[in-house]
Amino acid sequence: MNSPVLILYLEDDPRDVELVRDKLQQSTTACELRIASDRAEYEAALTQTRFDLILSDYKLPNYDGMAALELARAKQPDVPFILISGTLGEEQAVDCMLRGTTDYVLKERLNRLVPAILRALTEAEERRKRREAEQSLRDSEVRYRRLFETAQDGILILDAETGMIVDVNPFLIQLLGFSHEIFLGKKIWELGFFKDIAANEANFVELREKEYIRYGDMPLETADGRRIDVEFVSNVYQVNHQKVIQCNIRDITERKQAEAKLLEMNRHLEDTTVRANEMALRAEAASVAKSEFLANMSHELRTPLNAVIGFSEGLLERADRHPLNEHQKDRLGKIKASGDHLLQLINDVLDIAKVESGKTDLQLSTFDVEPIVREVGDMAEALAKDKPAVRFTLDLEEQLPPITSDRDKLRQILINLLGNGIKFTEQGSVTLRVRRNNGSLLLSVEDTGVGIAAEHLGHLFEQFYQVTQETHRSLKGTGLGLAIAKAFADLVGGALTAESVEGQGSTFTLTIPLVLDRRKRVDRRQVVRQAPAPEGAHT
Repeated sequence: MNSPVLILYLEDDPRDVELVRDKLQQSTTACELRIASDRAEYEAALTQTRFDLILSDYKLPNYDGMAALELARAKQPDVPFILISGTLGEEQAVDCMLRGTTDYVLKERLNRLVPAILRALTEAEERRKRREAEQSLRDSEVRYRRLFETAQDGILILDAETGMIVDVNPFLIQLLGFSHEIFLGKKIWELGFFKDIAANEANFVELREKEYIRYGDMPLETADGRRIDVEFVSNVYQVNHQKVIQCNIRDITERKQAEAKLLEMNRHLEDTTVRANEMALRAEAASVAKSEFLANMSHELRTPLNAVIGFSEGLLERADRHPLNEHQKDRLGKIKASGDHLLQLINDVLDIAKVESGKTDLQLSTFDVEPIVREVGDMAEALAKDKPAVRFTLDLEEQLPPITSDRDKLRQILINLLGNGIKFTEQGSVTLRVRRNNGSLLLSVEDTGVGIAAEHLGHLFEQFYQVTQETHRSLKGTGLGLAIAKAFADLVGGALTAESVEGQGSTFTLTIPLVLDRRKRVDRRQVVRQAPAPEGAHT
């Protein structure tokens, strides 16, 4: 709901006040009339309240309408001021209008009062809107000028009719290295460095008529002869009823250079990827060939080696029927021990070769873990008998659930881990601990042996990697035991980890799911990491 028009009326005669009030009440416009009967009340009202309209009698005791007008213009200069008089002559009325009165109404013609008020209010509102529009325009021009002066793009302003340059911003001057004077007053096609954009007047006409043109990549030449790449965009618009063309010029030289460099890097990356793929294919083919060769060679070596071991065992077992002296027994024992060692090495190489070539098959079944654990525990206990200072312990949780996995792979993992622990423990203990953990089993082999330095832990499961131990050089292994255990752990969907403190011992933990999820199995050809074979003495 609109607020009533607030009117201040300077009048000392109550009868005239009532006549005016009556006329205002007859109007369709809601008005609130406040009365000032003398100069003091008038001044106080102007000081305290903002009014929409001021009415004033022309003649008052000790005061008059012109003095009231002067005070109103000083206090509230934009408020319409209407004189109401019964004695105002024509010359006086003209003088009042010239001195700033909005209008005048004779008391005998009060029917003109409401139309005069409405006209004065309308004109005041129009003046207010015009002032706001002008101020908004000035503010806009200031904002545009600030943007024009500080823009990080070059800007040219052209007369759309003549093509004459009327303004240029500092950034373009700096970008091209030409002075302000070189641009102003010139037609764009007269500047040689714009020849590719508007080489002649015909091109400029096209630029003007299309009202929008964008060149994504245009060359410009700077004052010092450098070539730069720019993006050129032009728009046509009205300024003070006159068409102008604004040309925005953005330096894209660095972007173009970066794009070219990126394109070259992409080409190089594509070439590198192609070469890498070719090398990977060749490496995979070579790995398969190597694995097949090792598998075939291992098979060929086993036949004569089994004969050597068999004959050695036969001679030793029949010593009662074919007596041997101590020297002969010693030599045969060494032949058999060396044969056993070589056969184990061949078996290890064959296992690794099968894994790498993808020929290792899983034989899944559901079985109880306890019998296997006790079986390998008995084997570990037999191995530990040769070391009186080493005690083997089996810590088996009761009522372990059955698992679905590869029985032989699990047995081989435990044999390798226990053999490794006993081999590198001279005193203390080796413990096989089995626990249930949610949907998995945890099988840990803990020893109090020589331990492993931190820098070697990340390489333990690499093929042929052997940790050097100065005090245990005689305990040289094949460097394949842990690699095979890790490969088999991956094949059955498990994980094999190692923790160790040098001089205190090691713990190897196998986490194996109760039920093998075939979707989570690792590719059999990727489970064994290749590594150089450094010299040392710890698998």
